[in-house]
Amino acid sequence: MSDGTREGTEGTRRRGHRVWRILGALGLAAFLGVAIPAHFIDRYGQGDRARPANAIVVLGARVDERGEPGDSLRARTLHAVSLYKRGLAPKILCTGGIGDYPPSEAAAAAALARAHGVPAADLFLEEQSTSTRENALYAAKICREQGWGEVIVVSDPYHLWRARREFTRAGLIVHVSPARECARNQVLHRRFYWAAREVLMLARDVLRGM
Repeated sequence: MSDGTREGTEGTRRRGHRVWRILGALGLAAFLGVAIPAHFIDRYGQGDRARPANAIVVLGARVDERGEPGDSLRARTLHAVSLYKRGLAPKILCTGGIGDYPPSEAAAAAALARAHGVPAADLFLEEQSTSTRENALYAAKICREQGWGEVIVVSDPYHLWRARREFTRAGLIVHVSPARECARNQVLHRRFYWAAREVLMLARDVLRGM
């Protein structure tokens, strides 16, 4: 091999190594850019900040093909029932419209709460929302109508930082309380996935000016 050919080959190899180093650095930066805030969101959500309030708000989640609350909605509802029975609030507001399967997320949660001893008179339903932002806006409207200014918001741990943000922006005094007994929180790779996804959802909201 001539000196010129050898130098050309070495130059190509060095450029290739440089490109891979740059790509590796960018990949690491992207990973840390998601992993670090995801860790913060996860740690925030694990803390129970429930305080006496006017009502407990259950954020909607999936209803399964049988019309029953999915794993997360069941955990959220049962946690809200526990807070209600501890006397932290006299009313429960279930939120969420119809997703993949009927009934509405709110109706499925309310039925489960009734089955666990919550009187129908203490249950309120918000059945229009399809997002966290809509959960907050429509729930806040009901709260204002009922004269409730302070609420406990119940959701999966990964969801609570954004939920607190949205409900505060909707004009309520907010305390958050995590429903930890769900697969999204108890299975480690799911816990990381949902916390990372939440970082991307927050980034989306910031980019949209929300």
